[in-house]
Amino acid sequence: MDDGVADVLGLVQARRRPPQDCLVFSMWVAPAARRAGVGAALIGAVARWARGWGGQRMVLWVFGANDGALRFYERIGFHVLAEGPDAESGRAFGALAMELPIGDPPSD
Repeated sequence: MDDGVADVLGLVQARRRPPQDCLVFSMWVAPAARRAGVGAALIGAVARWARGWGGQRMVLWVFGANDGALRFYERIGFHVLAEGPDAESGRAFGALAMELPIGDPPSD
């Protein structure tokens, strides 16, 4: 049915964790849009938003059994945190904490 509304390709939710962390707590990409750069574009948009308020790193959690998500996040530069409070909080739920330093955008 064509109701005049564009299809949603994906969504991401993130929030600021003072002083300089950005927590990504939900992301979804429509199955038909996966492997087309939508996820990377969503994460890129959050990184730009976070840099705007001085964000230095993005943190998220992925269920350990979600191999596809783990590979995706690693491919775009995230790495698993083995220690620290973020790693510990995820373990209780079978999730791995991951981080991506974002700092300043690259200069041309």
